[in-house]
Amino acid sequence: MPEASIQHYIPVERMTTLFIRQWYLGYGQYLTMSEPSWNGPRLLGKPRWLWRCAVSAEAKYRLHRLISPPEIWIRDLIAASAAWGQLRKE
Repeated sequence: MPEASIQHYIPVERMTTLFIRQWYLGYGQYLTMSEPSWNGPRLLGKPRWLWRCAVSAEAKYRLHRLISPPEIWIRDLIAASAAWGQLRKE
């Protein structure tokens, strides 16, 4: 039916970087529950590679936030938030 249309109503409070950050922090926490335990070198009880991933994604997000349109930096915000969520205490 080509004439059919759909509209999505998204509340204003869900259209913020804070909401996106919190959503993907939770997603990162979920990932730690569904992943097998990690082996290898650790820092503060978490894999060192995950710290590197979180810090580099956060730096990339903050840099791109200054110089790029949202289509670019939103991916970095998501990646950083998910990585930080994986680093949160269980």
